[in-house]
Amino acid sequence: MDLQKQTAVIVGGTGDIGHATAKLFVKAGARVIITGRQRERAAARAQLLGPLARGHVVSPADEADLRHFFGEIGTFDHLVLTLGTQSITLPFAQLNDGHMRDAMDSKYMAYTRTLRAARIDPEATRSDRRSAYTSILLNDRHHVGDAEWLPTILKLRPTRLSD
Repeated sequence: MDLQKQTAVIVGGTGDIGHATAKLFVKAGARVIITGRQRERAAARAQLLGPLARGHVVSPADEADLRHFFGEIGTFDHLVLTLGTQSITLPFAQLNDGHMRDAMDSKYMAYTRTLRAARIDPEATRSDRRSAYTSILLNDRHHVGDAEWLPTILKLRPTRLSD
């Protein structure tokens, strides 16, 4: 796949799954913007990706921060969301109410805030539509960082947010 002259934004790109996804975009020729909560980690992970990558600090818990970030970076072609705590990767039987509340806030609410801040417009014309990829996976065996997750993550199909 040739993604020359395209830009991918990976919110949560400093984590293992986000960073592995960013590598694929860079390999396909895309410019990549990764985000994380820690400045040093965002800079270090972007540097590992090479000259096509930039790292930004943004909090997915703060919609104003997300809006500022998306306003600052300008247009993009692909949005990948790989946010969340690892509590959701526990076997289902081990999840308590606290884990589920944390997971809802770190996954569902963070994804919702990010999509609103990115201004994904459901009324946009087909040529203006952006692709959004999500990595909401529930699994009772694997944990973030396990190599077996990556084939599943990397085969994600774009979610058409404006169909």
